[in-house]
Amino acid sequence: MELRQLRSLDALNESGFSVTLAAERLHLVQSAVSQHLSRLERELGAELFIRQGKRLVGLTESGERVLQYARRIL
Repeated sequence: MELRQLRSLDALNESGFSVTLAAERLHLVQSAVSQHLSRLERELGAELFIRQGKRLVGLTESGERVLQYARRIL
């Protein structure tokens, strides 16, 4: 788990689950934010996001816990 992954998670939540807006907020490209989030899920071995097709629409219970942890760290 890296700080940049946690920053991406927090920015995604603050951006209403828009990866594009999260990337703009972090001054990154969209693919970098997507990669951070994918790696975070893979490393934790848990789904963090509620998905509708390819769209992220919310956080799972695990995602909420990781976000709380991330905010304390950041």
